[in-house]
Amino acid sequence: MSGTLELGYDYTNNITRAVRVDATGKLEVVSSGGGGGGDATAANQILQLAQETIIAGDTTSLDTKIIACDTGAVVVSSSALPTGASTSALQTTGNVLLTTIGNDTTSLDSKITNGADASLVSAQQVLLYGRDSSGGLDALSVDNAGHLEVVIKEQDRVATIFSGTQVIGSSASHTFATTLDKNGSSIFNLLITSTTAVVDIDYTIEVDTSDDNTTFYTDTSGLALSVFGIQNAQQAFNGLTSRYARITIRNNSPTASLTITSVKSTRINGI
Repeated sequence: MSGTLELGYDYTNNITRAVRVDATGKLEVVSSGGGGGGDATAANQILQLAQETIIAGDTTSLDTKIIACDTGAVVVSSSALPTGASTSALQTTGNVLLTTIGNDTTSLDSKITNGADASLVSAQQVLLYGRDSSGGLDALSVDNAGHLEVVIKEQDRVATIFSGTQVIGSSASHTFATTLDKNGSSIFNLLITSTTAVVDIDYTIEVDTSDDNTTFYTDTSGLALSVFGIQNAQQAFNGLTSRYARITIRNNSPTASLTITSVKSTRINGI
């Protein structure tokens, strides 16, 4: 068989060699990249594809493996305490103070003395104070028997039953609508003023009493008092224990009218 033989140059050995083919005439080629175990093979590609499949599966399920959180919240693993912050040492000190208070309050029963005033000579004494009109504090005053001493304001000592002009005809009477609240006093004075001429003044003061200011009873003990020829008269009443008193003035003059301008009461409020 005739033909042309193809040659190649072997640079390693510096000789020429015939180009090699297999039994079917196909050219045999050796990679110039060095060959060896680092070359890509079908087996390595199959292994690589298997790993990529695993990675794809894991990344697909990331949503179930990551817990969502509030991005506005900040988790601090450690930080310096600001000035004035509570510390364990301060809490320990506070607990010691609370323990002391607990012990003291538990023993209060042994620190408070009970009993009658005669047996409390060595007990803790407490003095009561009141504030006066100038803002100062003054100890409450008692008498030598321990009774509280009270000063009643002047305006509380006087009660106005009537003020104005009340004309009472001859041989007539008038009962004043405003009653007197004696507030426990059995003694009181009536102050009565009139503009009637002195020579024509002749009237009697009658008092009805009541405990409820609704049902009044006429006094039958002879306490009705008479006034003759006095324009500004004062009459004292004693022994009337009911709380309320109703005042009636009866004009005894057979000819002249009686004009009353004021009826007041003093020495009330239990005095």
